[in-house]
Amino acid sequence: MLCFVVPAAASDPSRILDDNAESVAVVIGNKSYKQTSTVDFAHNDAEAMRDYLVRGLRFREQNVFVLKDATLGELTQMFGSEANPQGGRLWRSAVEGRSNVFVYYSGHGVPDLATRQPFLLPQDGNPNASESGYALQTLYRNLELVRQKIGAQRQLIVMIDACFTGETGRKGESLLAVSAPGFTPAKPRIGGGIVKLVATSGATPANWDENQKLGLFTSRFLMGAAGLAQADADRRIAWPELQSYVVREVEAAARRDSGREQKPEFDTASLSLPTVEPSVTIRRSFESAQDEARWRSATADGSREALERYVAQCTGPCAYRQQAMDRLLQRQRNAEAVKDDESWRQFGAEGRYQAYLDACNQICAYRQLALGYLGKDPITAIRPEGTQAKQQLLAAAQPIVASDPARALAEAKAAGTVEALDRFLKVYPEGKLATEAFAARLALVQSARQTGASHAPTAAADARYAPGRTQIDAMAPAGPKRTPVMIEADMHLKACPSQGIVAKLGPRRPEDPKSGFLSVRSGPGGSAYVETDRIYNGDILIICDTIGPWHAVIYPNRGQSFQECRAHLNVKSAGRATYSGSCRSGWVHKNYVEVTTR
Repeated sequence: MLCFVVPAAASDPSRILDDNAESVAVVIGNKSYKQTSTVDFAHNDAEAMRDYLVRGLRFREQNVFVLKDATLGELTQMFGSEANPQGGRLWRSAVEGRSNVFVYYSGHGVPDLATRQPFLLPQDGNPNASESGYALQTLYRNLELVRQKIGAQRQLIVMIDACFTGETGRKGESLLAVSAPGFTPAKPRIGGGIVKLVATSGATPANWDENQKLGLFTSRFLMGAAGLAQADADRRIAWPELQSYVVREVEAAARRDSGREQKPEFDTASLSLPTVEPSVTIRRSFESAQDEARWRSATADGSREALERYVAQCTGPCAYRQQAMDRLLQRQRNAEAVKDDESWRQFGAEGRYQAYLDACNQICAYRQLALGYLGKDPITAIRPEGTQAKQQLLAAAQPIVASDPARALAEAKAAGTVEALDRFLKVYPEGKLATEAFAARLALVQSARQTGASHAPTAAADARYAPGRTQIDAMAPAGPKRTPVMIEADMHLKACPSQGIVAKLGPRRPEDPKSGFLSVRSGPGGSAYVETDRIYNGDILIICDTIGPWHAVIYPNRGQSFQECRAHLNVKSAGRATYSGSCRSGWVHKNYVEVTTR
């Protein structure tokens, strides 16, 4: 696929490919054939390699001979024949002592089953007639003469993105009339001095890179030469680095994408290459691979600084940004949890429970204990005391006594109302009893729907619902199952003080439509409620209620600000009412919501 010719740098022979003022290249892409199937991306390969030679290695454009769909006659005119090895254009164009030579071929390679000798298949060749092909042995022998002409201080590189097993590259499809599974062609005899790069060795086929629409070998060579093979920051790629990168990446991609083996042949050489900006053809895949490499480096380091550096350096594709943010936020939460533990050990030991509550930040793990020691009910403790509004709220809420959860659940179930179970779940949102309460709650809703009841099995406190409606009414309208979001205001008419952010979701992957989002549902449950929307990592939510593992949330429409949603949470009196504002609302699973304000 490539031919590297580097002008001799007397001070550093490894940089010979930096001097290509009089270097010569032949680039061949055979896509369309008269007597067999096409090689879909061969023309793309040829254009990508021509671009690399001209733009990257500074070959003069007039010295890069590009042949597309070359016939046997054109191959012979370029490289000479077996009888006249010095009769080709390449021999005549190479300048003694001043030319590097780069030869690239993408197209079909075919073996002669009788002699086992491989040959390049011209556009007009018959894969079952070796005499219609250009023998690889002839190519190498004629190039050895070109190598002798340019001199030992110059380089001649041959790159072939083809296989010689008789396969087309498509599974189960052969170029040959006679099936030859597992056929291994003979290796042509070749003298020293030529650096060979061949897409595959032995009995394995060459594969394609469907994303970049290039041969896989060509694709990984160009990506490595653009910098992915580079180990140091010196803007140069040592040949062993490129060799290691191409072989490793081709083998891995072939197994991953096609389930087949492909092991390139990549000769060693005492060379180094300048890094080249990736071409338009490979830029997207190059940036994705670069992003993958930076993420591997950050996770291997594991430090906060490495993760922050990954986020800061995201300029193109940044597939792991959210994972990095999640890890950083988790570190922050862990640090806050340690501070919370220290705060509790200090104030709890001294009996200063209110001081602990005053010092609480985002994490307040011992809040229930502190409130209990202070003799305050966990539900009503956040409400101001000594007011008529508080008395109304207490009368409506009828808080559950927290000292005996089993007894509290029994009383809630005996009450036979959804709101009694809601009160229990607000105090005990997790655990076995919460699961039992949640199941009882769903059973009440389903029973009401089946019987067509317009009221709860027993009377509910009207103060908790919009005028004239009970919670069962709201939860079981005609049509899809739905539980509206309720807002509850304190005596200062402040509703839904809690706030959160969507977090912990995996990255969004185009190939997986079910990845990277959190479903918003019409009620506090899974498939029993319809999905009404999808939200993503970083979306900010107003949290109005929690039932079991589900948060009732309000959030802005696209083009609407979060502050607008907060500003429109207006209520006219303390109590509970159905949310009917302009923002979106629904229920989301709390495992993917990080509460930021309580």
